[in-house]
Amino acid sequence: MAEAISSTFDSGWAWLPSHVLDLILDKLIPISDYIRFGVVCKRWRSVALYQKQQRLQSCHKQLPMLIIPRNRGGRGSLYGVTQGKAYSFELPQHGPKYNNHSSYGCCSSCHGWLAYMGGEFLVLTLFNPFTGGTILLPPVKEVPDIHEDMDFFLGSIFYKVALSADPSLFPNGFEALIVYHTSDSPVSQVAHYKAGDVTWTRIDARMILSDAIYYKGQFLAVTSSGGLLSVNVNSDPATTTWCIRSTRGSPSHTITHNFLVESSREDLLLVEKSYSRSWDLAYKVWSAYGDDGGAQWVEIESIGTDALFLDWNVSMSVSALDFPECRPNSIYFIDYVDEFPQVGVFNLENGNVEKDCVLQDPSEKCLLLEPKRTGLWILPTIV
Repeated sequence: MAEAISSTFDSGWAWLPSHVLDLILDKLIPISDYIRFGVVCKRWRSVALYQKQQRLQSCHKQLPMLIIPRNRGGRGSLYGVTQGKAYSFELPQHGPKYNNHSSYGCCSSCHGWLAYMGGEFLVLTLFNPFTGGTILLPPVKEVPDIHEDMDFFLGSIFYKVALSADPSLFPNGFEALIVYHTSDSPVSQVAHYKAGDVTWTRIDARMILSDAIYYKGQFLAVTSSGGLLSVNVNSDPATTTWCIRSTRGSPSHTITHNFLVESSREDLLLVEKSYSRSWDLAYKVWSAYGDDGGAQWVEIESIGTDALFLDWNVSMSVSALDFPECRPNSIYFIDYVDEFPQVGVFNLENGNVEKDCVLQDPSEKCLLLEPKRTGLWILPTIV
């Protein structure tokens, strides 16, 4: 009798009306919940697969994870900050070696793809660690730039890769913008690529840039003093145009870095990270107001229910309403303790810094890293 009731109960769940299952799926924002939904039974799996493409193109943002590209053992590490769980997995060695050094380094992430830059001609390779997809882009430089220590050289020149869209969804329609430094120029170099191009388009920025982002149909870049530039990739030649000229200077006793972030409400934010002489950490946030002709930065005291995930080459935001385990009005950042990666949380309301975890616990072997091995925030994907 009990078995018959159980069978009927299971059958009832399996054959819930499709519109009810669709409503359930719409409420499941984390990818992990979507995957769990699909393993309940065959019918639920078929509903999940049917909605997969629609889900991929939705505006739901996932909670970033911390990825440690490779250690000397060839293993990568993926860490869920809010869950406190770590996963070990293989990551490929992209590109050749130069003078016994790995001349390709993982230096940025966007839309769930890692960007590897390396070689004498600065070849950019996109790799999706969740699907194994790889996209090899043309060399950035026409003249080789050779250094004795290519690992150190690559780590010191590269800033940011910004993608217009997920190459998994738009393999023939995505664009890329890179901001980098070379040994022969004191200012930032900028180059643009569109799917199908055989070369990069070089853009003369003539200034030091801190970050770049694709925002509402255009590439934007921010200077070290907070000035906002629009990168006009469709003009001939490609140029930059001022959106916001900033006269805001940093005090001489601080070290600063600027980030551009799109909030969960689609606002453009400028975030300044600063260190005082005593290495006290602080963050300030501005929001862009006004149109292109009269836009300006306005400092804000709160980012509401948002949480930002920042590193030197990565900037992301999520709504804590979608992820209750995430701390609202806070900034998650990567710091280093005795040269090992550490995740910290900066509370914008009171300015306090909380250390979330130090990634060198001997019990977590997949997190054991060599000193100075960096980590990156990355968005988990299912394609």
